[in-house]
Amino acid sequence: ELVFDADQLAERLIVTPGLTVLEDLAVADLHLDPEPVGEQLSLPVVPVADSLDADVTVANRGTVRAVAVTVTLELSSEDGTLDTFQEEIAVLEPGALTTVFFRGIPAEPGLLHEIVVSLSTEDDDPSNDRLSFVFIRNSDA
Repeated sequence: ELVFDADQLAERLIVTPGLTVLEDLAVADLHLDPEPVGEQLSLPVVPVADSLDADVTVANRGTVRAVAVTVTLELSSEDGTLDTFQEEIAVLEPGALTTVFFRGIPAEPGLLHEIVVSLSTEDDDPSNDRLSFVFIRNSDA
């Protein structure tokens, strides 16, 4: 019975190594539709289509629930334009993944572009809170 005593159980949890509060959200993946189909100048080439969409997967690698996380996607183009899109994740439990969708990204054909995805939260590992992808959108013809 002592194994399940609340006070003793709490005491064991406190002294357990590695059992700490860890806040760690990460941009786990970026998937474009259409996908890159080749390379030009050592950069991926994304074909022209009716629409360019991005699916961003966010992982909660921490030990606590994340609430009201804003995912920002910025598209900068070599012509100097900058487009910003935001989506919010209401709740993301520890160990869980979720995907947010950005539709109709205005990447013009024939230009060099960079997509930067970032998270609004500050956490214990900022190295995985941002992802960058540089690509060329091929010309219409």
